Amino acid sequence: MPLFSLSTQLLLLTSVYASADLHRPRGPSSSPFATSEGHLTCHGELCYPRVFQPTSEFQVVYEDQSLPPGLYVRINLATGQKEARLNVPQSDTVGSGAPMDAENAIVAVPEVKTEKAAHKSSMLEQSGKEAPAYSNIGRIQPPKDSSETTLFESCISRILAANTALPSTPILAILEDLEELAHGIYFGAEIAKQPKVVGSLLDLIISSDDANVRAMAATVLGSSLQNNPAAQDGAREAVPSLSEDVVRRMEVEGTPKAQERMLYLLGNIPPRAADPGAGPASHLLQRLLPIFDAKNAGADGRDGVRGKCAVYVMDHLLDPDMRVERESQSPSINAPRQKGTQQNLLGDDDVQPALWCAAFRRALVQWETRSSTPASAKAKVEQALSFPGCHS
Repeated sequence: MPLFSLSTQLLLLTSVYASADLHRPRGPSSSPFATSEGHLTCHGELCYPRVFQPTSEFQVVYEDQSLPPGLYVRINLATGQKEARLNVPQSDTVGSGAPMDAENAIVAVPEVKTEKAAHKSSMLEQSGKEAPAYSNIGRIQPPKDSSETTLFESCISRILAANTALPSTPILAILEDLEELAHGIYFGAEIAKQPKVVGSLLDLIISSDDANVRAMAATVLGSSLQNNPAAQDGAREAVPSLSEDVVRRMEVEGTPKAQERMLYLLGNIPPRAADPGAGPASHLLQRLLPIFDAKNAGADGRDGVRGKCAVYVMDHLLDPDMRVERESQSPSINAPRQKGTQQNLLGDDDVQPALWCAAFRRALVQWETRSSTPASAKAKVEQALSFPGCHS
């Protein structure tokens, strides 16, 4: 048996152990925190130590791995993965390289811009133009159901050809079909952006001899505008005087149901004035006051109109949260408003809240003298009186 020097024997022994160690499942390269065999977590063919074994290079930290203290931990924005390594001084370390706690040593690795993205950016810069502003209005997609589109187009063509003197039955059938479609964002915008369609519906509201037709036409137009900024923008451009036209019809309307539906439409018409603090003209609210205060004193079904008037006044005059929301939805109203002021969408006239609050109180007194109290309308009026504008 040949004799080897002591150093040669040690080298051979080390090679044997290293060769055997290569066949053991393990995680990243060895480190001072290496774990013993059997302390592994496996998911299918992927196995790694339960306790993270750091080295001087960054390695991925798996969700169920435990992190020893004092490591340098980061989130790599390019991959979205958590990575860690020994906290040794390098060019990308934070501070002086002193040991850091894992939870307090998270840094963001900036995403590397690809050559293609950089080329696009360079082309945009060279053109001297700015990137176009994003608009979601043009991205409203038509419904996938072609039968709805066919029905909608048929309704629109018949509405445009309708005459207010025609029998109300066929017109009502068209309006009922159109009302179901008008609640959709796409069809609502299609109705409101066409001046001829808005004009035809407005003609039915103003001139039809049938109160049911007037009410349904107002419902169709109101439904198309409700919670639909694209439709509201279209209506603002199609018929700038829409609010005034609706209130003018309400002043002579003799049917409570039609008045309620017109109030529903009025509440969905967006502010259109460009001056700070303005919206639907202040005189509109003044013209609504007699409808609430004088004509609706009796128990002839008009209490519903009074309740809807109260809601309209709350939304446009008394409730600061609703005023801010409506202002934010109207691109024409963009002037800053001082917090805590009584500025409102109907002008800055402090007489407006006083007149309406007095009318609300008179209504409550009138209802107390009646044998039956309209619970819904009374609740809305009491809610309107609860706002600070009615406390003075």
